[in-house]
Amino acid sequence: MLYTTVSVLVGFVLATDAIMGLRSDSGTSSLSNFASVTEIMWMVISFVHLTQSDLYGLPMLMPALFIAYVLAGFMASFFWLKNVEADDIEKLNTPAMIHYISLAAAVFIIAGNGIVLLYS
Repeated sequence: MLYTTVSVLVGFVLATDAIMGLRSDSGTSSLSNFASVTEIMWMVISFVHLTQSDLYGLPMLMPALFIAYVLAGFMASFFWLKNVEADDIEKLNTPAMIHYISLAAAVFIIAGNGIVLLYS
């Protein structure tokens, strides 16, 4: 139950970061750095929760999908940044499509875990 509640909060952090990213033309911010660290930590916690708990159905699907979302984001970032010079990274702006995908994932995280909370 605690995992699911905190997952909803993580979803709100990710949604806020995506919305702020869409509104801003600048590169990284303290919120985006916080969201990135939160995402990585929650991926590790999700993996531990997934492997150490007896989960079935939607409660099992939510941490698995979160892990898949973060890993897909890592892969997309790798391919997007592989040809960028190190000096240019600070000036780099994240494409709006990335923010839209993050916002959609955050809404899914909030809704999915909200449903788990309602029915548990």
